[in-house]
Amino acid sequence: MKIICAVLLVALAGVGWWLRTEVDATRRQAAEIQRLTAKLADKSREEEFKLQQKCATEAQQKFHRLGYSETGVQPQDVLGADYQSHYNTAQNRCFMTLEVTMTGGLQSMGLFDALENRTYAQYDWLPEKDDVSKGFRDCHLTPTSTDDRRCISEQEYRAFVAHYME
Repeated sequence: MKIICAVLLVALAGVGWWLRTEVDATRRQAAEIQRLTAKLADKSREEEFKLQQKCATEAQQKFHRLGYSETGVQPQDVLGADYQSHYNTAQNRCFMTLEVTMTGGLQSMGLFDALENRTYAQYDWLPEKDDVSKGFRDCHLTPTSTDDRRCISEQEYRAFVAHYME
């Protein structure tokens, strides 16, 4: 009986040692997984930051290629022009909004893919001189290259644009 107890005690000690070894290995693996996950997240953030920088540069270059300037010196008949860039990580796209005010009151706004030169939305408004609530309005929303639809208000245009610029 003593021999059986001794054998069981040795077996139990062996199982305990093996279990302790497995627990330690699992902890080391979990720590390594956590370290690699953090490293991957840092790399992803760094890559996203580089894409945001590239997007900002491309949007600025497109703004300049269109003849506009941040300094206030604009092409003839342009009272003001402004742009904003945004790298949309979900869509992996560089979007740019452009807002231009012309002499005579014409206001034009657009949403573009700054890299592919694709127009997603365009809103033009020329108010009547006597009643600014009336006037010429033209608005197109183009979520896909084959889906071009009209919109009826600046609010509808801005809601469409907000989806891409978030």
